[in-house]
Amino acid sequence: MKIYKTIPCFFLMAALCGCTTQSIEDAKNIVETKTYAYRYEYETEQNGEAITQYHEEKPTNTDYVEDTEENILYLQSKASMLKFMKMNETFTNGDCEYKVTDVIATTYRDYAYELVNDEYTEGMMDYLKKIRNVDDNGYLTDKEYRFIWVKLNIKYNGRSSTKLNMSTSLYVKKNDKLVSYGSYLIESKELWLLPDSEEKVAGRVAVNPGEEMDMWICFKAKYNSGYTYYMTGSFGYNDDPRLYTGNLIELNIEDKE
Repeated sequence: MKIYKTIPCFFLMAALCGCTTQSIEDAKNIVETKTYAYRYEYETEQNGEAITQYHEEKPTNTDYVEDTEENILYLQSKASMLKFMKMNETFTNGDCEYKVTDVIATTYRDYAYELVNDEYTEGMMDYLKKIRNVDDNGYLTDKEYRFIWVKLNIKYNGRSSTKLNMSTSLYVKKNDKLVSYGSYLIESKELWLLPDSEEKVAGRVAVNPGEEMDMWICFKAKYNSGYTYYMTGSFGYNDDPRLYTGNLIELNIEDKE
């Protein structure tokens, strides 16, 4: 059963310095103690209980890599623990099949109207209008930044209804190294439509067995056409961005300025 609906989801990208759940010093300690979380799995049992599983391995290189000028966070994962994928290539995560079909970068906030034309538009624009550094005509004042819209097709193959943790982030290839842009989830569908709801877990998307949908994920990030951008496809990973492993989808970005 395919449901034709589009769900917007918003992330704020802090370019080259992570808005992460841990401080840099805490992240150092993870590396120095040789703890290496290489996979984060999110599942839901029949009774609705969420299960998180971690698998650990010592990193190949335990030296902490830091650019003191920009606090750049380099991805340190082994190549064997990363799976690079292209757009329109189907990949799985838990009980879902995903593929990234479109990526658009724009300085124009109201371009969202052309992408999301459903029951979420009003709530989406209420949020977008609160974003700083946008002029009276709806354009970002800092032209180094873009709203980066990623269209994701989701097909849920699970046996019972659940909520998917869709938190994700961006990496950029810079000087042949992958650098985390960091990510922080601002809003979710539940918070837009149910502001008084007790459901406060950001990035959760409700799905039913056999359901298929399209979802727009929006980042605000620095953009340079000379760099290659990747989005994490092992959704729900919220740990140190330097230790991420799993799917990385190369984004073929159409820049509309």
